[in-house]
Amino acid sequence: MGEAQRWLEWLYGPEPDGLIWIGGHGDHFAGRTFTSIGEAVAYGQQLDDGAQGGVYHRLTTLRDIDRGRGAAVDSAYLPGFAMDLDIKGPGHKALNYPESEQDLITLLRKAGLPEPSVWVHSGGGRYPFWKLEQPADLTLPGALERAAETSAALHRLVIDWAADAGWKVDNTSDLARIYRLPGTHNRKAETPVLAHVQWDSSDSSSSFTLEEIGTAVRRAHRPTPEHSGPVQSTPGSPFALPSGVLPAPLHDDRRFTVAEAMEYVQPALDALRLAQDGEINNRLNDAAMRMAHFGEEFWPRDAAVRQLFTALEHTDYDGRTWSAETTVSSAFNAMLTKVGPDFWQAVRAPDPAPPVIPEGLGQQSREQWLEGQLTSATELAARPAPVPLVYGMLDKDSQSWLIGEPGSFKSFVALDIAAHVGAGREWQGHRVRQEKVLYLAAEGASGMTLRTRAWQLTNGEMAGVDFLPLPLQVSRIEDWQALIAIAVKRGYGLIVIDTQARVTVGLDENLAKDAGVFVAATGALKDATRACVLVVHHTGRDGKNARGSSAIDGAQDTELKLSRSQPRSSMQVLIKDDKQKDMAEDESGLALKLRVVEMGFDPDTDRQLSSLVLLPQDAWRDAEVEAAAEESGQELEVPEPEPWTWQVYGHNRGDNARRVLQVLRTLGGQEGLTKSEAERNVRARWYGGRPIRSGERGHLDRKTWDGSWTRALELEVGQERVLFNPRGEKWAINLTVLAQLPNPDNAG
Repeated sequence: MGEAQRWLEWLYGPEPDGLIWIGGHGDHFAGRTFTSIGEAVAYGQQLDDGAQGGVYHRLTTLRDIDRGRGAAVDSAYLPGFAMDLDIKGPGHKALNYPESEQDLITLLRKAGLPEPSVWVHSGGGRYPFWKLEQPADLTLPGALERAAETSAALHRLVIDWAADAGWKVDNTSDLARIYRLPGTHNRKAETPVLAHVQWDSSDSSSSFTLEEIGTAVRRAHRPTPEHSGPVQSTPGSPFALPSGVLPAPLHDDRRFTVAEAMEYVQPALDALRLAQDGEINNRLNDAAMRMAHFGEEFWPRDAAVRQLFTALEHTDYDGRTWSAETTVSSAFNAMLTKVGPDFWQAVRAPDPAPPVIPEGLGQQSREQWLEGQLTSATELAARPAPVPLVYGMLDKDSQSWLIGEPGSFKSFVALDIAAHVGAGREWQGHRVRQEKVLYLAAEGASGMTLRTRAWQLTNGEMAGVDFLPLPLQVSRIEDWQALIAIAVKRGYGLIVIDTQARVTVGLDENLAKDAGVFVAATGALKDATRACVLVVHHTGRDGKNARGSSAIDGAQDTELKLSRSQPRSSMQVLIKDDKQKDMAEDESGLALKLRVVEMGFDPDTDRQLSSLVLLPQDAWRDAEVEAAAEESGQELEVPEPEPWTWQVYGHNRGDNARRVLQVLRTLGGQEGLTKSEAERNVRARWYGGRPIRSGERGHLDRKTWDGSWTRALELEVGQERVLFNPRGEKWAINLTVLAQLPNPDNAG
């Protein structure tokens, strides 16, 4: 291992600053760190003797870290700059690498770079190294960023010239990059090849300052646009753009709408998704560079990064030999700090307003069409009233929001509402109109898998609900139009969008015009389907209002807000009306309770699988009432039906009909009770709390109960209803009606 000893001493000096990392296939790239070059060489020899693939060293030395080879931010000192230039041949999948060592030398000279201090033969390609006179201390303020920018610019320059020649060069600019250790074997080909330093082919005594390398890169000229044409990376590749070559902006003045910006970056994201091993870093850099043209006025940087890493998940990237975080950060930093034809910032253009007057009116003028839309107050009043979906909470043909702070169970509540609407089952004491449901799970299928599994284990099959586990973007107009077409075709009456943030990537929710894009998109979905479009969204930092621009407030027909109850271990949340455009608001709200559903262990990870489900009101309210009564030593005093119940009904009704009235009068007051609450109290008072069972002795019969409740709702005295609806689904006794009875004292 004399070659490895000589190499490491040349690169780092006899007493390295920082820790040297050595690792490879033999230790699954866990690696070890060393302060002694002799110990580092011995470990490299041990790995190479194991003949389990390659042995590598990290370019930068490390600070003191717990384990692994770390990321760029863990760098201590930079001994120089390097590149990993592959040559066409066995072990390389891409077919358009340079064909010889001379091609690589010519490439660097065309790029205007100084001759490397030394070349390393890696066994399948070459590493040019530009050694620094003194290792750069990356722990100093700003040093790491400057070094990363210089490395990224150097690679960008060479990649552009390679693309000009029709060649492929990988982006290995990451300061945490690892390189094959000279004196060890490259075993990619059938016959192992010894990696070695070409000491005699270059002047290993030459060295540079960090400023000299940076100046050389900045002063270098790029290939002219007329020489840069699309080069496919492999035969039959679907990509029109080569790695490393960005197209010209769509407009000379570089003005884009958000939709045009997404159209501009989408090809690079698609190319990244399909990237093969060896080209992933290049494709990621290309996509990041495209994203970086568009500042915060187009989309927040974290949203852009999230898009990049979503695309990266489709590749074989494993994070072993280079850091995606560094590649992305370098691209964004370069776009902000560099000058040149590739480095420009887009200008936000106003988004076009959606058309109101349709095209293709034929012989009719726009004025005539518009005049035909005029209507009178009588005609407006004659139009159908809103159609309830969840009575007292949600209507069809509405734009509605379900908001709450993180951890307020928004998705669990939305899923439970969707499941009950799909099955036509009463939800938490509220009647429900059965409709087909579309659930746009924009956060992906993984989060919904356990939730739906837990729901079905608790409640049975979830019928009538279709899931679309995709982050469909409202800014991609064609995609959104396709969603509308499917929703119309399948006749959905409830469409849940979970969450607003996941379908508005690239839009700034704090800007009114961006919020308007989302409102217009959901409005178009609502208008086309006449469904209730229910949007799941977060509250702002104050926890009071929906996060982002107030532009959504004017579009809301309904806003339901969830507030987590204290203590958090109670697993309870309060849902209340923050806004109801066309119905009374229930300011008191409705308490909801969840429970954990255990689902065994994952056979692959041995991880406990569990999720949450909402409990029906009856499943926990009865227990709370009984516990409170037991704790206080008192029982709720609901008397037998009083004389006034006989007066309003006469003597031709059964006991349960009068019991309904008595419970509403005694417990409901003027706030009222829902049907479910009334039923629970009737069962508690006269049936020992036993559940409804049709045809079983000692149980309240479902048909009997439904009939008693309906008769109570229809009951009149002097053409005035005995029950009135104070808000939502709650009903109370009309005391004015009771005062009209022959013996009003009996009205209690």
